[in-house]
Amino acid sequence: MIPTSAISPMTFRSWLLAGSENKKILLLCTIGTVVWFGIFKIMFPFPNFLPDSFSYIDEAIRNQGINTWPIGYSKFLRLFSSITKWDTGMIFFQYAGLQASITYLLLSLQYLLKINQRLFYGLLVICLLNPLQLHISNLISADALFSALSILWFTQLLWLLQRPTRKLLFWHALVLLTAFTFRYNALWYPFVSIIVLLLIKWPLRNKLMAGAFVLLLPLLFIVNTCYQYKKMAGTAQFSPFGGWQLAGNALYGYAHAQPIPITQVPPQFKELHRLTNLHMDSLRHVQKRPDSTLGIYYLWDPKAPESRYARLLDSKNPAKQGFANWAQLGPLYGSYGQFLIRERPAAFAQYYLLPNLIKYYVPNAEFLHMYNMGNDTIPVTIQKWFAFKTNKIHGFTANRKIPYMDWYGPLLGIINLLFGISIIGTGMLSVFRRHPALYKKIMVLATLVWIGNILFSVIASPVVLRYQMFPGLLAFVFGTLLLGKIIQLAIKPASTPATETADTGIVLGLTGASREKNTEPTPTLTEHVQ
Repeated sequence: MIPTSAISPMTFRSWLLAGSENKKILLLCTIGTVVWFGIFKIMFPFPNFLPDSFSYIDEAIRNQGINTWPIGYSKFLRLFSSITKWDTGMIFFQYAGLQASITYLLLSLQYLLKINQRLFYGLLVICLLNPLQLHISNLISADALFSALSILWFTQLLWLLQRPTRKLLFWHALVLLTAFTFRYNALWYPFVSIIVLLLIKWPLRNKLMAGAFVLLLPLLFIVNTCYQYKKMAGTAQFSPFGGWQLAGNALYGYAHAQPIPITQVPPQFKELHRLTNLHMDSLRHVQKRPDSTLGIYYLWDPKAPESRYARLLDSKNPAKQGFANWAQLGPLYGSYGQFLIRERPAAFAQYYLLPNLIKYYVPNAEFLHMYNMGNDTIPVTIQKWFAFKTNKIHGFTANRKIPYMDWYGPLLGIINLLFGISIIGTGMLSVFRRHPALYKKIMVLATLVWIGNILFSVIASPVVLRYQMFPGLLAFVFGTLLLGKIIQLAIKPASTPATETADTGIVLGLTGASREKNTEPTPTLTEHVQ
């Protein structure tokens, strides 16, 4: 049975396997995942391909150490293809990994916080039967596996707060490194990990060594990537795409600002800036502007200044075209983007940051609302990679639209709003004072990760729904827990003890002598939680 009092003295693994209730949960989750996936695949028999998919598969074919995107997903595609080319098997692997990480998170919260059983079952059903996971997993993209790794990373942070071990620290560092190779959204994850390591009950020397170890693996990956770009493009850099993205973001603001004369521009930017000013002047005469909403226009459109300048360099240096030229422009575009932001900060805030903050609140479904971008054929390279008999693809709808995907943007906006309200409400009602230190730390950690994701997402690139699987899940789960406590406190008298019954809410208090002493189990270096 799932315990409803103090934290179990058993390890997490022993707790999972000790009672029939937990075994039933694991069995039902497994069966539900398989059945739900089978129903989905009847309606969507093929993977969902988007522009990123072609780049990932092309890199998997070439098997190089660097790519437009982080190399982790391309390496995964190549590794999986060495086992089987069965596309449905690969999609199921992505889906099962995402479902397993969500189950691990919820069971860990149940073990650590003793959630009311009915509420726990409700969270489990809603989270695991969410169609969004199926559609994200069906993408040939890093989104599903990166979301799974992010959830796993966060869950490991919970365990580090409660029962830190060397074994757990090793796996945490490995998960962090893997997330790094799948998407650069993980750039800020190590800072959160370091904060958590500083909070655990280890000697200072052990904390410093642990922090150094956690940072070492991502640092080695960064150094190796910079070296690869130095060999190929002549410039040591971690992500050329970051420079292209920054310039694209800055151009959304500059498009609505007073033009900067070429005479006021540093020499290295003059030709690029000349193209930019000409382009912005032409857009002022267009009735329907292509940059009216945030997206990929300035990043990839052949008419936009970045692509035009890249073609200009290609024509001047035919020996260095394609990916090498694209990578070489990364530092220049990054510096140019910084220049535009410094010169026109108000326009950048008004026309990029503010609209992107709104997009974070209600993210666009983007490629999720249209099956295979509305196409009924795929390129020959994709057909060969997955060993399809034909390049024709089909789905369950004639127009290939998936209308219910557009509902998730407003729904996620409501979830984020309620989570924000719950954070403010718990502060005003002093909810944290009624619970042990572990509960407070976990809630603060969830809030920190949520805020960190908002800041990084809004600044880094235009927000879309498939990027928000992980933070949306955190906002829903922890918002539900906190709102439950607020409602419970509003109903029950203020004199009610911290320990509550399973019928009235979330059981988060300690029992008996443990509550009187307000103590927690002392973590050791030898306990295992996996």
